[in-house]
Amino acid sequence: MKRITALAAVMAFLAMMCGCEDKPVDDDIVEDVTASVSEAEAPVTGDTSSAEESVPTVPELKEADFAPINIKTNIVEKEPPIKIEAVDLTGLDLGKRLSPCKAEDVCDNYSHRSVVDDPVYDKAYNELLSEPCEGFVENYIFIGGKYYLCVNYDDHCGCHDSSLFSYDAETGELKELVKHTGLGYGGCFDGIMELNGEPVYYDSSDISGEKKSSIYIFDTKSGTEKKLCELDGSVIEMKGTEKGIVAALYHGEWAPRSCVEYDLSTGEVSELLDDPFVSGADSENAYFCEGIPAEVICADDMSSMTVKTQYYSIQSDHANFTDILMWRDKMVVFAFDNYASRMYTYDIDRRECLKMNADALRYGTVRQAGDGILLTAFVSDRSEEALYYLDPTLGTAYCFDECAMFAEGNIGDTVCAMTFRRRGYDETKPLVSYHATCQYEMDKLYRIVND
Repeated sequence: MKRITALAAVMAFLAMMCGCEDKPVDDDIVEDVTASVSEAEAPVTGDTSSAEESVPTVPELKEADFAPINIKTNIVEKEPPIKIEAVDLTGLDLGKRLSPCKAEDVCDNYSHRSVVDDPVYDKAYNELLSEPCEGFVENYIFIGGKYYLCVNYDDHCGCHDSSLFSYDAETGELKELVKHTGLGYGGCFDGIMELNGEPVYYDSSDISGEKKSSIYIFDTKSGTEKKLCELDGSVIEMKGTEKGIVAALYHGEWAPRSCVEYDLSTGEVSELLDDPFVSGADSENAYFCEGIPAEVICADDMSSMTVKTQYYSIQSDHANFTDILMWRDKMVVFAFDNYASRMYTYDIDRRECLKMNADALRYGTVRQAGDGILLTAFVSDRSEEALYYLDPTLGTAYCFDECAMFAEGNIGDTVCAMTFRRRGYDETKPLVSYHATCQYEMDKLYRIVND
């Protein structure tokens, strides 16, 4: 009997030990023995993509964040390290016309023969009146891939015979759009500008002592010209506004000038009390970084400026700038510093500011072209403009042409540059014609392709 009782006690003790074998005591660490589940296999409980995506931060940089490095200007005359297509335009014919102001009964009303008895001058003057004038380019504008050229055929007084041409920078098509011929005209598509993608210009005339001006718009869709309004006085300045067009008018030597605004939506003309051309209203420029609007904020005391793009924000000490160009990885500022023209290239990745004296370039127009800059510079000894492709990270300027006049524009990423040459004239004869030394002809079209 005692053996049975002892055996039962042992069996009970063993059963208790087996039941407690997997239960840890309080001091033991419980190990996770659950099979791992991959992220792809994990159950989705709602959209968490917005929380998981990292939002890129725009670095806020200051002048002190960039190490200053001086670089030298290096001007070379050789092919730039970028693809440039050149088209010869010298064969384009703008035609010839005999301006109505050359007629015998009216010619002396617009220009005069020599005051003293000068048979050489009078002979040259009579030849001018008898010969048709080959059209020469007096002004231009680039809109939507086309150059709009103001072509003058009046080498007598420059006012009474002109045409507006378009030249397609992609196809090479040259087309006459509208003609202004007659003694009632007084200019050559003056003040041409862009408004809502269309060319706008004015014509001022003085008929019977009464000064009048007309503002026109050329509708590129219909191919027709429309007179928007007629104004008292001679237009001397014009620019676009949110409503339409603002024009400054001259009324005579002793009369104050006035300003009016033409409303495109209503066709009404209203007088402005404040002169926007004098006050500087609406004078802010538009800045872009790779097609996206950028913001340039200058300090009130002009001690610094802040440039904000989608890629970076830079506080620069060079608020006295003339031009700012922006890329994803760099920013170039042309500014005046200690009476010198300088170029500052901010390298975002390297945190370097490359400083170059730009006085040697005597630059005029600057425009982004690929990773570099298309730049024009005045050549004083020849009164010409040199065309450069400038690498702002090296300071190397590649001179690839010279011209008398230059017109640029963009077709997407392709930069177009039309050059003009001065028409030759006989230096042995008296200069009796209008703009005898400044009559321009088309020369070349350059297309700088950004590969």
